[in-house]
Amino acid sequence: MDLHSYLKLGNNNSCFGCTRLQLGHGDLLCLDYLLTTHPDLAVVVELGTGMGVTAMHLAIAMALRQGSLHMFDVTDRRISSVRSTWPHQHAHFHRGENVLGEFPNTMVASVLMNDPVLLFMDNGKKRDEFRLYAPLARPGSVIAVHDWGTEIALKHVSRIIQPRHKAIDLSFLSATMAAWEVQ
Repeated sequence: MDLHSYLKLGNNNSCFGCTRLQLGHGDLLCLDYLLTTHPDLAVVVELGTGMGVTAMHLAIAMALRQGSLHMFDVTDRRISSVRSTWPHQHAHFHRGENVLGEFPNTMVASVLMNDPVLLFMDNGKKRDEFRLYAPLARPGSVIAVHDWGTEIALKHVSRIIQPRHKAIDLSFLSATMAAWEVQ
């Protein structure tokens, strides 16, 4: 099958166990760039796992670094056949019913405050995630937000971003993600 025929198949399942529309190749390229340019990061916190496609790639990256991925979502919607192939010793799913409360979730906060992390926010309430968790990220951490410009923008986070947050230019890779390095 050629590429044109593949793309005409529409929203059928991909080889990753999700629909082709859920494969955000630009997003994966951004995350790969962030991890490649920050080789010492060995912990990822993902807020909003969804079907787990991005998390699968992050779990593999953490397994290669002997690190860990901590996924937080309200329900585990990862497909069981895909989930069974994961490097489980490096990927941990946490039900996060109270991840977006008035105060930070203690489990998320404890992971963020222990080591520099890649904090990847991809839940449905990114403004709240940013408000609660970006200030907790230690120096050396990278904060990345998905759906930049649609669900969240600079006007929503400008009071939270501090001089210690250095913007990372991702414009050449993606228009849907923003990132900062915590100094």
